Amino acid sequence: MRKALGIIILLVYIVFLGIFAEAEYLYQAGKAQGNVEKLRIASILNPFVSEYKYELFEHSNPKDINSIKEAMRLEPLKASYHMFYALELLRDYSKRTQASDQLAFYEIKRAYELEPYNTGYKQIYNQDAKPYL
Repeated sequence: MRKALGIIILLVYIVFLGIFAEAEYLYQAGKAQGNVEKLRIASILNPFVSEYKYELFEHSNPKDINSIKEAMRLEPLKASYHMFYALELLRDYSKRTQASDQLAFYEIKRAYELEPYNTGYKQIYNQDAKPYL
């Protein structure tokens, strides 16, 4: 019984290794080619890698804001994800509301707090977001 359980666990481990290897292959190919579909499949095969979500956001047109939100959820201490999310919220004028602007300014503040030495984040925070927070 224990031996059978060990074999089953080993087989499941091997299957997951194969899936994650395929996800990495698709991610690298999608990133190199700018192929959004390969990046999307890679992020589905391995939903635990924030970089897959970020690259999907970067290469999609129009920008897939849900991908950057997911990347922020997976890696909340990465300041660049907060800044990209905030700038994307501010960029789309047709969908802007007071609530989305406040969320964007909060994300700018969060990016600046995570990387206070980043002069770009500091400038954006002081000029654009600070007056609204």
